[in-house]
Amino acid sequence: MKPLLLVGLFVLLIPNYTFAQVDSLNTKKLTFTGEFRFRIEQDWNTKKSDETYYDDRSRLRYRLRFGATYQFNEWAEFGTSIRTGYREKQQDPQLTLGDGFNEFGTVPLGFEKLYFKTKYKKFSGWLGKNTFPFKKQNELFWSDNVYPEGVFVSVNFKNDTPLLENLKINTGHFIMLSSGANFSQDQYFQGIQVVTNHFKNRLTLFPSFYYFNKMPNIPDGNEAFYLDYSLFHLGSVITISEKPFIKAEID
Repeated sequence: MKPLLLVGLFVLLIPNYTFAQVDSLNTKKLTFTGEFRFRIEQDWNTKKSDETYYDDRSRLRYRLRFGATYQFNEWAEFGTSIRTGYREKQQDPQLTLGDGFNEFGTVPLGFEKLYFKTKYKKFSGWLGKNTFPFKKQNELFWSDNVYPEGVFVSVNFKNDTPLLENLKINTGHFIMLSSGANFSQDQYFQGIQVVTNHFKNRLTLFPSFYYFNKMPNIPDGNEAFYLDYSLFHLGSVITISEKPFIKAEID
C-alpha cells in the first residue's frame, strides 16, 4: 500500500495538472466536436490587492464542451455547442468538484453557440450566438471564451493587383442585454472592420472600429451606472521571410 500512498500524495501536491482530450467525428454533412479537461490546483501564499493573503486552497476542476455543425447545403450551415460553467461567469467554463451542486445536484450547463450561417458569392454571415467574427490575432481585445449574440455580415472582394489582392468588409450588431423596448435602449455593441491583403499576402491590415452602448461599469449585475464608449483597433501581419518562416504581428 505504500507505493499507492506515495503516488496519491505526489498527485495531490502537483499545483496545476491538466488533462485534455479533443476529438472530432466527421460525416458527409454532420460534424461533432468534443473536449474534456481536468486539472488539480494547489494555491498558496496568494496576495489580495490590499496585500493580505488568501487562505490556502486545493481544488479539483474540470470542464466539458460538446458541439455539432450541420452543413445543410453549399450555402447554409447550422451549429450549436454546450459547455459547463455558471452563467454569471462568461469567461470561465471550469467547475470545481463539490462546488455548490453537491453529490446529487445538477451540473450547470449552457449553450455557448447556437447559430445559422450562410454564404452566397461575395456575401457571408450568421445569425444567433457564435464565435467572435472579426479578425484578431490574440485575446488582447476579446476573450475566446466570450461568444457574442447578434447578426454578422461580411463582403469579400477579390482583386488581381499586387498592391491590393483582397478586400473584406466585416460588420455586425450584437446585443448584450435586451431592454424589451426600443433597440437603442439595449446594451449592445456594433463593429465594422476592413481587412486587406497586399504583396502576395505578405502584408495584412485590419483596422476596426467598435461602439458600445449602455455598458455597465461593473459586469454581471452589480453595476452602479452605464456608459457609452468607442474603441479603434489597428492590426497588421507582416511576413518577413518564407524560409525560414518569420512574421511580425502588430496591434
